[in-house]
Amino acid sequence: MRFPYLELLTEGVLLIAVVAAPLLILTMVVSDLLTSSRSAVLMVDGLCCSHAAYEAEYHLGTVEGVKRCVADRKSQLLRIVLHDASLSTLQAVWDVAEQNSLRPTRMIFRGQDILDKREN
Repeated sequence: MRFPYLELLTEGVLLIAVVAAPLLILTMVVSDLLTSSRSAVLMVDGLCCSHAAYEAEYHLGTVEGVKRCVADRKSQLLRIVLHDASLSTLQAVWDVAEQNSLRPTRMIFRGQDILDKREN
């Protein structure tokens, strides 16, 4: 037994997916380009569990000048999107990370090391 309406629905969903997927990808790329000049990466040694990652996102997100913080526990990285990309904001982020036992080791901003505690 054939269901012609089901076939039309399937084709419609497929058409929407084909049209919407490139637009979604383009939106994500443009958004990333716009925020990359205002984002920093903080490498830490203190993201041992999902609770620590949540706490890091919360505490670093409260720093004045920080728009949001996203933790990646697996790679021990915190991506910080900034409202204010000043050195004082970056230093405040580092200080809050130290105060919350995240053990920051390196901060990268605009492709350059801003702060680095790694052993050479």
